[in-house]
Amino acid sequence: MFAWVTRSVIYLAVLAGAGVLASDASAAVAWNESVHGDISGDRLAPTPLVLAPATNSVIGSVVAGDLDYVTVKVLPGEELINLFLQSYAGDDFTAFIAIQQGTTFTAAPPFPSVSSLLGYAHFGPGAGFFAGVGSDLMYPLATAAGAIGFSAPLPSGDYSFWIQQTGGSTSYQLDFVTTPEPTAAALVACGLWTVLLGSARARRSMLQ
Repeated sequence: MFAWVTRSVIYLAVLAGAGVLASDASAAVAWNESVHGDISGDRLAPTPLVLAPATNSVIGSVVAGDLDYVTVKVLPGEELINLFLQSYAGDDFTAFIAIQQGTTFTAAPPFPSVSSLLGYAHFGPGAGFFAGVGSDLMYPLATAAGAIGFSAPLPSGDYSFWIQQTGGSTSYQLDFVTTPEPTAAALVACGLWTVLLGSARARRSMLQ
């Protein structure tokens, strides 16, 4: 966990120093079931979404017997850095999410082999500290026992998600956050910014 947090902090520092972090002003709703219709329940034909370089919200609901499948496309030059559970409402406080690479979800419910999954997690108020409302689900997904696993951020490509609830109706909002890949110039700029900041602090210390 410490290594994961360290990588994330360094990556965010690079993006912040280069000025390429997405802002709230660039948030958009990629899919809202109340507006766009039901998210696909067919794992071989998920609802396709192209993620903008911003916060992309997916708003839906699941109940026992109703599965949601979405495929998100991370465009060339972009990376999927966060997957926030923005909101959750329902009497059953735990739902399930899994991820595979590609445009279909090959693992069949209800009990797929976890070794075929890139990652999986329970999420919601009953799922623990790392998967409650406001949490970034990338960490529990990436570190799921027995799954293939991955390191965030995820590079450009297609990723399919399976979302389900085995209890009562649950409404959710998932925020997919993508940003441009840090370029060599951005990394150099961030390094220069860090050096300048350190020099300024050193000068202040000498004057005190």
